[in-house]
Formats: sequence, structure tokens, C-alpha cells
Amino acid sequence: MVDITQERLKELLHYDPDTGFFRWIAKSSTSTLIGSIAGCSDSKGYWKININQKRYRAHRLVWLYVFGAFPNSLIDHMNRNKSDNSLNNLRLVTYSENNQNHKINNRNTSGVTEVYFHKKSQMWHAMININKKPRYVGSFSTIEEAIAARKAAEKKFYSLPE
Repeated sequence: MVDITQERLKELLHYDPDTGFFRWIAKSSTSTLIGSIAGCSDSKGYWKININQKRYRAHRLVWLYVFGAFPNSLIDHMNRNKSDNSLNNLRLVTYSENNQNHKINNRNTSGVTEVYFHKKSQMWHAMININKKPRYVGSFSTIEEAIAARKAAEKKFYSLPE
């Protein structure tokens, strides 16, 4: 089955880059209401839209609508809100980069991903995941040093902006 084209998508829907919502401008089925917000949230929090009996994640449709093609890589919701499909909240990322924008474990005491206090050594440790494999950054006597080392590793391995 052929994916939808940008041309067909624009015939059916209007995308508002500020709100992130699509609205129907043409009927795609008998139940379509012109002017209504297209789609609904799924159990994981992603906004999905049915077009021609195929379900699409809205953030991927945004990419098609704006840039003319589905992306070959992942799309990250920078604010971690999977239903916020505003254009300035979406970016193309690698698998490793996408993993960096996840919720911090509720047992984390440092407030920074993969920076933790090691009771036995009485030191702060920093780690980073590269291609799904943990990499040791170092041990530090202060939390500030561990956080700085972790952030430096992020810039080195993930090409994150300053």
C-alpha cells in the first residue's frame, strides 16, 4: 500500500504549526466533520490520524506536510509531550539522541539523567548511553563536577546545541 503524498494530505487537512493540530478541510470518510480536529490520542499519548483506512502518527504527517516526505529517522518531541505536534517542538534525531530526551527515573537524586551518587565509593558517577550501550564518564567528588562531565559527554556524542 502506497503512503499518502504531501499533495493528498494538503487536500484533506490543514496543519497549524503553532498549535500542532490538523483540521479536516475535505471529507476522507462519511464520519469526517469539516473543520474538526483530525485524529485522537492513542494509549501511549501519540496523536494519530486515520486516512484511507490507514493510521498515521500525526508528528510524521507534520513532517510530510511541511517538508514533503516522511523522515528516514526518528522525530523527537522536545518537550516530551507526545501529543504536542507544533512544528517548533519537533526535530529529527538518531536513536541515541531520542533516548536522551526521556523522563528521569523517579529514584534519581541528582536531577540529571545518568548522574547518581554511589554510596560505597561516596562519589558521584556519570554515565552515558551510546548506541544502546552504557559508557562510563567518570567518578567525581561533587555533583556539579559529575553534571558538567555528563553535559560535556552529551555535547561530544550527541552533537547537542550549546
